[in-house]
Amino acid sequence: MSLPKKENSNNICPTSFSYMNLSESGKGIFELIENISGIGFWKVNLQTGENQWSDKFYKICGLDRKKNPPSTDLGISVIHPEDRNNVREALEESIEKGIPYQVEKRILWPSGEIRHVLSEGVIEYDEKGKPHFLIGTFKDITNLKGRESQYVTTSSELGDILDYSIDLIFLFDANGLIAKVSESVLETLGYSKKELLGKHYVDFLYPPDLEKTNVAFKSVLQGEKIRNFEIRLIASSGNLIHLNWSGNIKQGTNQVLGIARDVTELVELRKKQIEEKFRIQTILNSSPDLIWSLDRDFKLVTANNAFFKNMQKALHWDIKSGENLLSNEFYEPKQIEFWKFNYEKALKGKNVKIEVKEESKHQDFSTFFETKITPIEVNGEIVGLACFSRDVTEKRIASEKIKVEIMQLHKGQEISKIGYWESDLDTKRVFWSDEMYKIWEVKKSSQNLDFDFFFQSIHPEDRKEFLYHKNRALIQEKKLDVVYRIILEGNRFKYIHEKGEIIQDKNGKINLFRGTAQEITKEKEIEIELRDRNFFIESTLNNIPMGIAVNKISDGEATYMNKAFEDIYGWPKSELVSVNDFFENVYPNPEYRNWIKTKISEDVKSGVPERMSWKGIKINTKDGKEKIVNAKNIPVPDLNLMISTVSDDTDRYLAEQALKVSNDRFTLASEAVSDAIWDWDLEKDTIFLGQGFQRLFGYPVNQNQVDGKLWSNNIHPDNFEEIQTSIQKAIQDASQKYWSGEYRFRKNDGFYAFVIEKSIIIRNKKGVAVRIVGAIQDITQEKEREKHLNLLESVVTNTTDSILITKAEPSEKGHEIIYCNKAFIEMTGYQPEEVLGKTPKILHGIGSDQDALKRLGKNLRNWESTSVEVINYRKDGTPFWVNITVIPVADEKGWYTHWIGIQRDVTERKKKEQEVELTNENLKKANRELLLSNQDLEQFAYVASHDLQEPLRMISSFLGLIEKRYDAVLDEKGKKYIHFAIDGANRMREIILDLLEFSKLDSFKEAKSWVESKEILDTSLLFLKKNIDKTGPVFHLEHLPKVYGHKSTLIQLFQNIISNAIKYQPEGQKPEIWITGIECDNEWEFSIKDNGIGIEQEYLEKIFVIFQRLHVKGTYTGTGIGLAISKKIIDLHEGRIWAESELGEGTNFYFTLKKPASS
Repeated sequence: MSLPKKENSNNICPTSFSYMNLSESGKGIFELIENISGIGFWKVNLQTGENQWSDKFYKICGLDRKKNPPSTDLGISVIHPEDRNNVREALEESIEKGIPYQVEKRILWPSGEIRHVLSEGVIEYDEKGKPHFLIGTFKDITNLKGRESQYVTTSSELGDILDYSIDLIFLFDANGLIAKVSESVLETLGYSKKELLGKHYVDFLYPPDLEKTNVAFKSVLQGEKIRNFEIRLIASSGNLIHLNWSGNIKQGTNQVLGIARDVTELVELRKKQIEEKFRIQTILNSSPDLIWSLDRDFKLVTANNAFFKNMQKALHWDIKSGENLLSNEFYEPKQIEFWKFNYEKALKGKNVKIEVKEESKHQDFSTFFETKITPIEVNGEIVGLACFSRDVTEKRIASEKIKVEIMQLHKGQEISKIGYWESDLDTKRVFWSDEMYKIWEVKKSSQNLDFDFFFQSIHPEDRKEFLYHKNRALIQEKKLDVVYRIILEGNRFKYIHEKGEIIQDKNGKINLFRGTAQEITKEKEIEIELRDRNFFIESTLNNIPMGIAVNKISDGEATYMNKAFEDIYGWPKSELVSVNDFFENVYPNPEYRNWIKTKISEDVKSGVPERMSWKGIKINTKDGKEKIVNAKNIPVPDLNLMISTVSDDTDRYLAEQALKVSNDRFTLASEAVSDAIWDWDLEKDTIFLGQGFQRLFGYPVNQNQVDGKLWSNNIHPDNFEEIQTSIQKAIQDASQKYWSGEYRFRKNDGFYAFVIEKSIIIRNKKGVAVRIVGAIQDITQEKEREKHLNLLESVVTNTTDSILITKAEPSEKGHEIIYCNKAFIEMTGYQPEEVLGKTPKILHGIGSDQDALKRLGKNLRNWESTSVEVINYRKDGTPFWVNITVIPVADEKGWYTHWIGIQRDVTERKKKEQEVELTNENLKKANRELLLSNQDLEQFAYVASHDLQEPLRMISSFLGLIEKRYDAVLDEKGKKYIHFAIDGANRMREIILDLLEFSKLDSFKEAKSWVESKEILDTSLLFLKKNIDKTGPVFHLEHLPKVYGHKSTLIQLFQNIISNAIKYQPEGQKPEIWITGIECDNEWEFSIKDNGIGIEQEYLEKIFVIFQRLHVKGTYTGTGIGLAISKKIIDLHEGRIWAESELGEGTNFYFTLKKPASS
């Protein structure tokens, strides 16, 4: 279009585009072609510089023909400054080489607007063969450039949507066969593409959903769009996947595009929420206790039926949710102050427990309630209070009455020193009053009361007489009336006067033995002192509890034996005097007799006093009774005497065994219950742990006796101070018998469990706590459920989705609204009082889809869950799109009681869907135009390459003939010109051949195959043998991998890059080339590095553009197409090609080949 300015170019008269050779009708047709094609025409006389431009050319350039005559300067001036050098170089190359002129460039309109144009031209020669005219076309491609950019962006975005969308995207044909799926479909359903593509959707559909799915699919094929259509598919695992579908028909096709979202978790969550809410409300209403909750403003949130009934009964107050619980209309100021104080205390994070005396305005008596107030926390913030109250009036009255009676009874027993006892003859259980424990001087609960314990406490001399009187009473011969002695700690005695009687049940069966025991020690001691004063010494010897015997060491002869010795061993003196008789009688078991005889003999012979003391020796009395004794020998060698002592240890042993049995029972009891039972000895500060500590908290079974610090060290730090203060207060308060509390207890694995502890405090006579026995129950799950329920309530209240609850049965107005959440208020602008009692119809308006609403109504009448998308209207009249899901809620009997409506604002999504549809339409149009343009360009390149080769062969042939025939006539200058012409024709032929090769790659059809890279390299080097022999390059080769591709194109790829590495070398330098190839996860990567002249950084991207040369033709040969062909070969293999280089440092070409999917 433009030409380097000639000296006389400004003197050329401008003319319009020449129509001299066209008729009038031809001119009209020409103008019509210009207008239809949008192409302008231009012509430049290369010899005179004259320019001729068509009207369309002027219009494309934004110029006025009358004001702007055509000229080279004007043509250059409209070109964007950054593109002028490229245009000039392309024009010079076209004139110099005689090749067609083609260039894309930007032009500037006088208004400053930038336009993109494509200028193409060909050279016409005069009769002398010199370039005469450059004739070409001029086309505005601004819109095409914009669409290309938009297409690239949109294609990338749509590809990302298909690959990365979390939604499931399906494409079905008209028969319901799956044509395409997104990656998310494979991840969600678990099938491979092979298992899905070509299969009918019915193959994966849950059978109960078949009918409605077929109806919906048919509707989409008829042009209807569906939204929020929920069905279930069967995953490869066999699980049901709940999907929410949107679908419509793909424009211009019979294909159905379906987009689905996995709502399985949402469906399950909805179901659980409904079940849990119904279960909780049922439990609350079934409780006779009062249960209610309030917010931080003391307004009632919810309550059970018992609470509402009590408020009505006590205060005649029909209280409603939302009303202030501290109303001065129903409460006195003191009552309001009392409740406000406790509510505020709980709102500070404290658990409050109080006993409330409720004075009724309408009744003559008071009611007592035990009330617990617990803070409700959501995300660490206290949002309200949960309250529980139980009527303890009857319990309190009965307790007070019992306390008075017990106090009177205890006082009478204390004054008279008479204790009361009962013995169950069937269960062998024994009951003692407190006075009995005082008389026997034992701690309550420190002994396992039974007849054996009682009988062992009786002095051995009195037992026989006691049994005699007892048996007479049991056969109802005479009531029990007996005096006996009991043995106390420190070998003290007490005299007891006991009376008793037999009780029969209604059937005449004897089942209870009861009576009294009175201490008469002082009276009896006076009597004994008077009777035994004269026999003090004999009595002392005969009644000493320790048995004493003296024997001669020399022959064992007995010189003395007191009565206690006989009593303890249970044999008369005559049968114990002889040592042999002693061992034979006392130890009847031969093995045990031999063992004890040997041990005593060896210990005595040792002479060590410590060895001559034996404990826990088993003996047998003459009547066969087994006893446990402790014996000791004291040798007196100087007097030839051995003093032997013996004490009866049976009672202690039996007591120890009884204690063991008691502990075993405690252990079994702790195993039988689900709680962790413990026993804390405050005096020793030791704790016995039951089996529950292993079962509930993971503590070792053998860790059953621990230090008292275990309990305090394992309370959570946040609870320790409160619990420690509470338990210490209970211990110090002599009137407090029971203690309970909730806290977190550390398990053996370090994690904490929520527990509730209930314990009983055991005190001594002075009221000092000596022991605490209690049970700990793990309530972690209950706490988690409570937290879960609070969370669910918070979700419903704070969800961004609008939630409405209506009555199930419609009234005359319709389904009346009974609840709306905060999101509904924000979405619609209505306040609760404006919608409660009304129907959802207040949200409908002129733009609401009546058909969708009718379908909704039909499903409601059939008690079916349903979803629709309609336009609703806010209070101020503003329309907005919502997705409505309505679900029926049934009670425990299966009767539907309410509808829950969930509304989501989808206005923005609707707008985006409309924008996407418009974008898709524009994209399809751009695709069609681009496809036609590419086909035209490919056809042009192929035809031009073939048609231009024939004239070039003729030019070369005739110039060769001229040179031979007129060799003698032509001077050197003429021969030089002929050489230039032949060289130009040859280079033109090379360009045409390369161009033809370049265009063939667009329709390349050779199948890919596996081939060794080394084989490809060897073949390419054979094609370069001439250049290799001439330059002698040095090759450095590493192991090259086996690849998958088009063998012929890969040979050409290696040949092009290696040829450049050999060609572009500094003069005189020997080429050196390094070739490597590595295998990556998804591709093969190759590198071909040389030591050549290198490439400047600014040209590293341009070298892959067709006809792009960096050097003048005289320096290095080539057409500028080789690397463009290489890039196209790489594109065929879905790879990448790039270069890294510095000028003078050589160049490294990298390229990759994509692996096949199965490799």
